[in-house]
Amino acid sequence: YTAQFSSFFYLDSLSSHRNGMVLASRITKRERSAAAGVFLVEQQQGRGLSQEHIYIHTNCRVQYDDGTHWHHNASAHFYHNAHHRLHRKEQISFQKAGTSSLHEDQASSHPGQLSRALDALFQSQRAPSNVAYICLLRACTDSKSVVHVKQICAHLFLKNVSLDGLLGDYLVVTLANCGAIDDALDVLYTLKGGTVYSWTAIISAYVKHGCGHGALEMFNRMQEEGVEPNHATFVSLFQASSIILDIEQGKKLHLEACNRGLLCNQLVGNCLINMYIKCGAIKKAEDVFTELPHRDVVSWNTMLSAYADQGQAARVLQLYRQMHEEGEEPDHLTLMSTLQACSILAETQKAYGCVIRTMPFEVGLALHAEAQKRSLTGHEVVGTSLMILYGKCGLVSLAEKVFWASSHRDTVVWNSMLAAYLEQGYGEQALQSYAIMQKECTTLDEVTCMYGLQACGELGSLDICSQIHFAIVFAGCDHVHFIAATLIQAYRSCASMLDAHVFFHALRNPDYVTWTTCIAGHAGDGNFVASLHMFEHLQFSGIEPDEILFTAVLSACNNVGLVIEGLEYFKSLRLYHRKNPHLKHYSIMLELLGRAGNFKEMDIIMKQMPVEADLSIWLSLLGACRTHSHVELARSVFDRVVDLKPDQTLAYILMANIYTNAGLQGCAADVETARHKQGTGVRLIHSVLDDELYTYL
Repeated sequence: YTAQFSSFFYLDSLSSHRNGMVLASRITKRERSAAAGVFLVEQQQGRGLSQEHIYIHTNCRVQYDDGTHWHHNASAHFYHNAHHRLHRKEQISFQKAGTSSLHEDQASSHPGQLSRALDALFQSQRAPSNVAYICLLRACTDSKSVVHVKQICAHLFLKNVSLDGLLGDYLVVTLANCGAIDDALDVLYTLKGGTVYSWTAIISAYVKHGCGHGALEMFNRMQEEGVEPNHATFVSLFQASSIILDIEQGKKLHLEACNRGLLCNQLVGNCLINMYIKCGAIKKAEDVFTELPHRDVVSWNTMLSAYADQGQAARVLQLYRQMHEEGEEPDHLTLMSTLQACSILAETQKAYGCVIRTMPFEVGLALHAEAQKRSLTGHEVVGTSLMILYGKCGLVSLAEKVFWASSHRDTVVWNSMLAAYLEQGYGEQALQSYAIMQKECTTLDEVTCMYGLQACGELGSLDICSQIHFAIVFAGCDHVHFIAATLIQAYRSCASMLDAHVFFHALRNPDYVTWTTCIAGHAGDGNFVASLHMFEHLQFSGIEPDEILFTAVLSACNNVGLVIEGLEYFKSLRLYHRKNPHLKHYSIMLELLGRAGNFKEMDIIMKQMPVEADLSIWLSLLGACRTHSHVELARSVFDRVVDLKPDQTLAYILMANIYTNAGLQGCAADVETARHKQGTGVRLIHSVLDDELYTYL
């Protein structure tokens, strides 16, 4: 930068002569310095050159256009602005000049070089041109350069340099990009209103720092100053609405952008779609997507990702097909979202008991072939998505092929393979892979440790679980909430709730999931006293239990037969925690009271139920009548069951047994006759032995 800065003085001396101007332009072209090119344009404009002007125009145009491309960034906008100011007639492409020079400056940026260039600036006896200042500002690309930017800013004010025009805009943008928003505002307010670029830069800086409200407030000030927003302004404003999740504000901005005719801009349209998605209005996002005059791959990917995140797998596949029919080329993100949709379908089919998930597997194979055709399998997101899909489809061997074909197996790729193994219950293979990761010194992250613990739970390997526990503590991850909950679950699966209990009490601040896992672990281990004791401590700690935890607690009371405690917890659910009991809670309580023979409380609870009791509750009540030989109530309950499901075999078995125990053999025979008429297909031979009912088929 010292050499580049010094060259401005040399170019300045050359540009005072006509032939020197031509030589200077050649130097500018050779050095590929767009900033120097702008400097020469300023000089030739001031000196009114004509023939050389044309020659320099040709040289600069080659310099600007040679191997460059357009990027949406503030620098491009400012060079575009400079182009209109300096050469409205010639239409020199400062857009491309800005991006080309910016990339070169960033590539060579070094703190030592920048400091030496600043020293040259401060020690210079003559005032450099505005382009020299711009060149230095362009070297300050991030927050680490904020001190240098402030030094340049102070020097400008010290030298009383006019900040009107391009230099002032560039100073505001650089301060904003470096995170010095307050300083950028101070400079902006010294300008004569500022331009749309400086205002947009500050709005963008607020968005970059996650301050959506600040960005929208700046937009209001911008409008008060009479500055017209452009498409880049609305890009940042839609992002601000996404941050604060204010859909009403987003709708207002949508309307204003529409009135200004800015929705034809691809970037604005894509950001608007993303804003509606972030705010949960996917239907509005789809409407905007449909109305876009042109949809690029970013538009398609945004919608595909949104549907995949919401679990709408069928819609993802429909949209992918539509994308293909419209001739849009998919990229790695397109395939990632579509493969995720296939994984969702595979998970759904698994819930229905399908061993091999045929449809998602076939679609996955087609997508795999598409990825190979387009040379996209090398992308990590494609490979990991394929492994997860094959794992969910029960085809671990294919997942292994994708894994070993990966050119770069980092932690994410290994974790995907571990997930595929665990999906099919291959705990041993998962632990083997975990061991290989350790031997190859692959970085083990928190997800890796979680999968390792789940594999230990699959195999019940307490020794390996303890080893992973040691590694987690050594890495300082033992207080990560999901790791803590997984470790407790692993110890529970290894039949070592004592270790889980000790670990739990060593945690500084366990979260709700960790509490729930430990309470459920004690209940599952048969230690219902410890489970209920921990539940009491949970409430004292100020954590509000949810309906799921109450289900576990009531189940513990049911298993132990704690009727009074169960009633207290059940009543507190509504009175103290302001939660409506679910049907599952009623079912557990009726079973608990039925075992105790407390038919009075059962009647009260059944009358409190907001919905009609289902078949399982009536069967539970019928079982309680059998246990306590309550013949009259049993008849009433049996009639309700038969009304709900006339061919319910278990109801006939229970009722016949109740009559048999009461010595009413004739009634028992009538029940069996009624059962045969319903065609249940089971011939019963009743016997009562140790209060158990035996049925012979």
